Amino acid sequence: MTLILSHVARYGVIHVSDRLLTLRGTNASFDAHSNKALLYLCTDAIVAIGYTGIAYVGDSPADVWIAHQLIGKEFEEPSHFGLPLQSEPRNIVSAVELLRTRLESEMRRTSAAEFGILVTGWKWPQRKKPKRAEPFVATVRWNGDHMATETLPRYWRYVRGRDELLACIPANIEHHRAEEVMKSLNQCSDSVSMRNILIETIRSISGENATVGPDCMSIMLTPPNLLLAEIEFVFSGSGLSHGEVYAPWVITPGYVHAPSILFGGWEIHDGPWTIYLKDDVRGFAPWAIQKRPKRPR
Repeated sequence: MTLILSHVARYGVIHVSDRLLTLRGTNASFDAHSNKALLYLCTDAIVAIGYTGIAYVGDSPADVWIAHQLIGKEFEEPSHFGLPLQSEPRNIVSAVELLRTRLESEMRRTSAAEFGILVTGWKWPQRKKPKRAEPFVATVRWNGDHMATETLPRYWRYVRGRDELLACIPANIEHHRAEEVMKSLNQCSDSVSMRNILIETIRSISGENATVGPDCMSIMLTPPNLLLAEIEFVFSGSGLSHGEVYAPWVITPGYVHAPSILFGGWEIHDGPWTIYLKDDVRGFAPWAIQKRPKRPR
């Protein structure tokens, strides 16, 4: 089980997920280099994408499959840490619908009981008339015989009388616990403290549920006028020993960064946007492209 928590508010979007994959029907870990998060910049949005449920779609790891759909092409194991690769131009609504229709086809060919995607971030209008960006939240979930999409209502903050929410796949966290997390978030005044609450929630649940891991991937999306996204691998101290930094998929209109293992951080620039992989170590030292195991049979 993957636990994904996203706090969505007018002053930023914080997406945190665990990274543990386990073999079906057991608590045995599998694919220690897995990433359950992607950062996607398209024509009218920047979003964090996380998945829960089966670890493979067809014969591809789920994150690799999702990335290939968004990029518009498949490629072999990458030989570089970043590729100047053109992804297919799409808006976020068409990207979510593409994932829904193709996932539905794949799910009907498998016996898996569940799969879900959570998409959270910012969407801005494509019309010339100036208008502020709005939070974007969508879930795509397998409902037994079809993939169903739910999106946040337009003008959500006015309809609900609130300006923030906690987005998650409901089956993966109890309602009362989600309410407790939201109460804690309401008492915070800065994004780092909010992110730490989400991380500590995942780590607390990992102590109770062996299918949730304590290591987390964090993606923080500042308000769009700041044109900044920050990615951070938050290590629990439970497995690695050399200070490695794990990077997720980063997909932009003109650049693709495949998951990799690094020492130090990096910056990606695409148009006016800066995407920053945070790390305490200064500089950048690539170590290895992540080699993913084949689907277990």
